[in-house]
Amino acid sequence: MDVAGEEKSAMACPCCQPGDLSGQNFAGIGRNQAPLYDEEILEEDSSSADEQITCLSLEVAQQQAQCEDLFRQVLKCLGEDTRREGILKTPSRYRKALAQMLSGYAKTAQNVLGDAIFNEETLAGNRQTVCVGNIEFYSTDAHTLMPFFGEVHICYLPDEGKVAGLSKFARITEVFSKRLQTPKNLARDIASSIETLVSPVGVLVVIKCVYLNNAICAMHKSGSGIPGDDVVMTEVEQRGLFLDQKCKETREMLGLIGEITQ
Repeated sequence: MDVAGEEKSAMACPCCQPGDLSGQNFAGIGRNQAPLYDEEILEEDSSSADEQITCLSLEVAQQQAQCEDLFRQVLKCLGEDTRREGILKTPSRYRKALAQMLSGYAKTAQNVLGDAIFNEETLAGNRQTVCVGNIEFYSTDAHTLMPFFGEVHICYLPDEGKVAGLSKFARITEVFSKRLQTPKNLARDIASSIETLVSPVGVLVVIKCVYLNNAICAMHKSGSGIPGDDVVMTEVEQRGLFLDQKCKETREMLGLIGEITQ
């Protein structure tokens, strides 16, 4: 093997002129040659990301402090001593509780449903209604900020067997209930999301709920300590085929829900 000939050939090659890395020994990269990545650039990028995280953390902390200050002012206006034991940390506790009660704003129905949509062959071509009942919920009234709670009953008529996982309806309910709501708007939001995501022939949402302040007033009036049926509110939202009150499916589902909630 002519080593000298190979060296001459390499020197004569125009692509191996000084400044061109293609003719150099690759084993030397990392020792004598420049590194593949500029460490200074990486340090700058890392520093920039850290600064963004720090700024975001500071912004969140400032928002939390502002909320707690507002709650503290409310307590003062009510005549409470915000420095006394037992009340000192109440603004912080209430902020955390409120964040949990209104956590639905950080979620969407589409995200919680994901890809849990299936084609059920046994339902294709048949007018069979899917009903998911007794979904418990707790929400916050948009008008008074007082709690209201109860149960949601969801019925829908699949189009060509297109159905969603049963457990997903409870999660969809939670997304919308953990926002500032009214029973009417809650029923509308649930029905609209199912109509958009599952595309059924019809949707029926029935909400039966109790406002906490109404229940308290009723208990004071009755003196029994137990609220009566007169404080239970019912909200019905109908879409598609279920808008027809004379429709067989509408009558059957409303009758079934009535029996369940008796």
